Amino acid sequence: MYSPGLSPLQEEALMNFQAITDNYDPNVGIDFLSRHNWDVTAASNTYFAFQHQPPPSQPERLVDPEPDFYSPPPPRASKSFFSKIMNAFTISEPKENPCALRFIQRLASATKSNPNVPFSKKYLQEVLSESQKRKRPLLMFVCGVDTPNEFLRDVLCSSLIKGIISDSFIAWGVEMNSSDGRTANVVLSIQSYPCFAVVKVDESSKPLILDKIEGMVTVERLAEFLENNVIAFTDMMYPHLKEERLIREQQERELKEAEAIVREREKAEREKQAKIKQELEEQKRILEEKEKIKQEKKRKIKEEPPEGPEIAHLSLRMPNGQKIERRFMKEDRIENVYDFIETLDIQNKFQIVSGFPPKVLDDKEKSLEAEGLFPKAVVHVREVNS
Repeated sequence: MYSPGLSPLQEEALMNFQAITDNYDPNVGIDFLSRHNWDVTAASNTYFAFQHQPPPSQPERLVDPEPDFYSPPPPRASKSFFSKIMNAFTISEPKENPCALRFIQRLASATKSNPNVPFSKKYLQEVLSESQKRKRPLLMFVCGVDTPNEFLRDVLCSSLIKGIISDSFIAWGVEMNSSDGRTANVVLSIQSYPCFAVVKVDESSKPLILDKIEGMVTVERLAEFLENNVIAFTDMMYPHLKEERLIREQQERELKEAEAIVREREKAEREKQAKIKQELEEQKRILEEKEKIKQEKKRKIKEEPPEGPEIAHLSLRMPNGQKIERRFMKEDRIENVYDFIETLDIQNKFQIVSGFPPKVLDDKEKSLEAEGLFPKAVVHVREVNS
């Protein structure tokens, strides 16, 4: 347990010291920190230099109720914790990190083969330096104890995600219950596992966490997260490229808008032509139908009879002013007159009118004689609205 005499800032310094050293004995942490005026970096360096042995005996000091380390105060882990890690590891380390190797073995076990995901086997400080030198973003992955193998196999080791990581990132992964995993938990303030974090390294001692994503995400969501952060990293590293990209995106948007306008115009023109074609076809059908009816009427109409006492002489006055003389038998019906007129070039519906006052002859069953059209009569053909 923490000493009840510690201030909040002292408790935070103790938590950072424990995460760096992987020693969670509060008495050891308080001892080292109090001897260095609660300076986490100095206390951690001394801890590693003495290989976890207590430093030389010094006069015992008590925790001041108002310690003098408030100027400047100990930096918070979320902003400068990486610098403490870098400064703490001042002694030489082996090139392969057991924590990283353990995670890679976990991946191999999950995929039952070589996962072919380029996760580094190095220590974090070496990976940070590599990210800085190669000018690539660092992808930190912290795997949970309960993270299913299916997620590692089907999401993290999917061909899409492996391709994005290989092309654009320096990747480093650990398990949450390893010493590096506990350090990463403090650095990233992880709430749930697994956790992906993208880090930009301008100076290996001052990395910047660009973004993170936690939990069981899909391949599509993880790919979107990674690609967005590649763009953000590139924009920060190369501002002139950002300006060029924004111009290019604007040009692409304008091109797409212009193409959309052209497509709409082409669609409207196609629809217009299709409508015209349909109307022409309909007109052709109507004309063909009228011609068919006209020919049928012609077959039904009797030959014009010769002159004789039983003949009715009709003078037809057409709507266009044309005058047509035609002989009918006096016993022919009004329908025969209509049939004859329909064989002429008249396009609209019509009715025939005769006498004074004008009378519409619409009873087609009556004979010409019965309607007073014998022996001679003038018949007007009038078009009517359909």
